Amino acid sequence: MTTVLLIVALIAAASFCPAMMWWNARRGRRGCLPTRGPEGEEAGDLDALRRKQDALAARIAELQR
Repeated sequence: MTTVLLIVALIAAASFCPAMMWWNARRGRRGCLPTRGPEGEEAGDLDALRRKQDALAARIAELQR
């Protein structure tokens, strides 16, 4: 009996995210998956990525001092 309840609980937990994704898609919203940050638009632009990497390297060097 305990094993059956555990299996049912695991199935219910595993199906929660897909159920929420489906429900929110019906309402025109995003699901429970993480969304991309503001860098998502620049992901294909190599120069923008290099500028961002240089800025992060400068910030890291500044914090390490």
